[in-house]
Amino acid sequence: NNHNAACRASWLAVAAWLGDKTLASELIAGAKERQWTNTTNSSLPYQQLGAPDCPGCDGACTGSCGQAPIGGQIWRDGELPDEAGRVNSVGYTVAELGNLFTLGQLSRHPDVGDDLFSYVSANGSSIRAALDHLVPYALGQKSWTRHTETTRFEIYPQLRQAAAVFGNRSYTQWAGRIAATGCGSSSGGCAGDASVLWWPED
Repeated sequence: NNHNAACRASWLAVAAWLGDKTLASELIAGAKERQWTNTTNSSLPYQQLGAPDCPGCDGACTGSCGQAPIGGQIWRDGELPDEAGRVNSVGYTVAELGNLFTLGQLSRHPDVGDDLFSYVSANGSSIRAALDHLVPYALGQKSWTRHTETTRFEIYPQLRQAAAVFGNRSYTQWAGRIAATGCGSSSGGCAGDASVLWWPED
């Protein structure tokens, strides 16, 4: 579910802050293909951090956080089936995409030393595929057929970030088309979105 990538991102941020590359490596491996549990041999396992179990997780990063966010939760065509099957399927799908992008950005931290944005799993799934899957829906080129409580695909921040990460100006153009229709609840529309500062156009 949508706590999976958020769980790993939270602990990856802790690992980067501590400079704990062993814990970071375990989290990255679990994000790619295999399941990750609390059996890490990190020099400072998260059980010793004095913090609660990872947010939204079932136990200690097991259960709902046990499945690899990229290799286990994204289909080859980019769909996030766990989120697409929810009552508010659009909202949860977009939220999980945001979590995946946060995870990808944290993986690039010097004390992590990886790049989940460039990773493609054995089944062909990737963070980029998850974004590309949503673009035609966000642009109104395709109709979402799953049950949902909102029809707004608020992926403007991820498109701006993707333009910088992947070096593809198509994402900038798509972000511009979304900006023309507004950015949902962002104060001041897309111009008020923080991604304008974080990921400026060339």
